[in-house]
Amino acid sequence: MKAWIWGILGTVLLLSGAGFASVGFIQPGLICAEDDSSAGCPATPFFSGMLGMGLALLIMGITFVVQAAKTRRPPAGAVGPWT
Repeated sequence: MKAWIWGILGTVLLLSGAGFASVGFIQPGLICAEDDSSAGCPATPFFSGMLGMGLALLIMGITFVVQAAKTRRPPAGAVGPWT
């Protein structure tokens, strides 16, 4: 695959993973009886799954961006006739 495709795919996965992980961590809209903040509530399976999916997408995005940033060396025989 071309490097720019890896870069675009990695950036999209990285941003979506960061979004999913932050929503899964913050747990917006969760109402807890004991606490007035959603951060004090225990995690529901939905938000735990969202956090896990976000972290997996984040790791995949970082891997793809690193793959796009790698420099590729030409093969030893393709340097030219001057060697």
